[in-house]
Amino acid sequence: MYDLLDSDPSAQVGEIGLDSKRGRVLEQTMIFIQQLDLAEHFHRIVSVHDVGCEKMILDALRGRDLRGVILHSYGSDSYVKPFSEMECYFSISPRILSRSEIRVKRLLDAIPEDRLLLETDSPICGKEFRGMHDYAERLGKATGRSPDDLLAIAESNLQRLLG
Repeated sequence: MYDLLDSDPSAQVGEIGLDSKRGRVLEQTMIFIQQLDLAEHFHRIVSVHDVGCEKMILDALRGRDLRGVILHSYGSDSYVKPFSEMECYFSISPRILSRSEIRVKRLLDAIPEDRLLLETDSPICGKEFRGMHDYAERLGKATGRSPDDLLAIAESNLQRLLG
């Protein structure tokens, strides 16, 4: 990974992270820390996978000088505030549509507008995924927002992140 990042300034780091449902978290944590160290050394964006390890991810990210952090396929409104304080971006995938509209609205209402990203998580798209505009329409229905506004917000945030 070092050689790849050293040779390609446009390469970013991801998908890295912790997953409490796959393997031992302690072993994953050691590798995750090493990957964060490389991302910090090369000042790159990281895309972070998290399943049930929010506190550990927060602790691993604290005090780091990363170019940016994307929380991949994010779905926990419980941790939006501490991740927001660290200026993380929240990327929402179509999988969220399997939840109730109330839960979708609560999550999107909790995420600061200037930190929202939308993703497909392809090839594992959410049920009945028919493209980004359809996805934005379905999110808009749950949240009372215009699909075009949601797409424009996500595009603007991505452009700012990529600089």
